[in-house]
Amino acid sequence: MSALRVVVLRDTAAEPLGAHVTALRDLGFEVHVLAKGDALEGGPLLVDDVAVSTVPVPKWLGAGRHGARSPRWTKPLGYRTLLKAGVRQAAAQARVSESMFQRDVAYVKSGNTKVPLVPRARLFLARAERRWVAERTEATREAYKVRKGRRRPVDRAARRLWRTTSRQHAWARLDPALLDPELHLGPALDELAPDVIHAEGPVMMSVAVRAAARIDHPVRVVWDRTGEKKPKRPWAAQARPLLVAEYGHRADATVKARDPQTLAAAYGAAPTPTLEGTP
Repeated sequence: MSALRVVVLRDTAAEPLGAHVTALRDLGFEVHVLAKGDALEGGPLLVDDVAVSTVPVPKWLGAGRHGARSPRWTKPLGYRTLLKAGVRQAAAQARVSESMFQRDVAYVKSGNTKVPLVPRARLFLARAERRWVAERTEATREAYKVRKGRRRPVDRAARRLWRTTSRQHAWARLDPALLDPELHLGPALDELAPDVIHAEGPVMMSVAVRAAARIDHPVRVVWDRTGEKKPKRPWAAQARPLLVAEYGHRADATVKARDPQTLAAAYGAAPTPTLEGTP
């Protein structure tokens, strides 16, 4: 009978593996680490008899909701995004440079006596546009700073509205970035078809629970709560408990320590002499 496949799902660096990963290996499981990170060339790596895979997780939903929302309510003259502001600044500076060149050319053609009116007017307008773009860009930056804390009355009202209408699932509105790992790690997790998913942290636990519901054979979810920290951002701080409330009870086991005996109990395996000697 082949060994059960355990996928350790984490949102931090894939290496070092950690004592708990080697402990699972020593229990006789086929261990595979799946983590956020740059894609590895040539597929999974084998590190101490543990397969390691990484998947890039760009911030699509998180950036779309929190980083790219229009600042018009805060700063009406600001641009929609900082990226757009940067493009406009570059274009305005390019027009100033081109207008200065055209002015110098016209000055030489005039016999070094007087710059014609049209090139001077174009340079004046280009510089005025550059100042205007700079003011709008600064307004955009100020709006981003205000939105970053999410502590305004309108933010508090929005949080109350979403918690009232969506209840536990309001976490998806409060912090959409919690769904970014699902978009990228979820398909990779399905391909591995694990028998057990060892999820490190609440976000990975939610990804594991959803994957267990999709995979066409029974999958056990072990939620590793070791070293969990409370988010500092107010929206994320309210979203995390709601995420746990929706998915936490669906985990088959929970561990708050990574010593071999605790892991063996969570996995229903008897500690072996080799396991007991694992640091």
